[in-house]
Amino acid sequence: MKLKRGMKSLTLLNQINNTMGAAQIREELHQFINHADERVLNLIYGMMKPDIEPGILTTEQQEDLDKRISSHKKGESKSHSWSGARAQIKSIR
Repeated sequence: MKLKRGMKSLTLLNQINNTMGAAQIREELHQFINHADERVLNLIYGMMKPDIEPGILTTEQQEDLDKRISSHKKGESKSHSWSGARAQIKSIR
């Protein structure tokens, strides 16, 4: 990947293949991001977003969901088909 716009060209693949240390990679990425256009920033952000934002559920919510799924699989909870659920909702309206 090469960048122009007054910044020295970066060839990340070659630099990574030369086994740069974490500090050097961090510095190169800082320089790259500081000079990147909005399109590139959005691409980088999209790749990093899953690591920045942990899962949608909190630990407590995930534990509750796991308990409910387990209860459902054991037949301990009441469940409805999609058509049954829709019928119930329509009858309330």
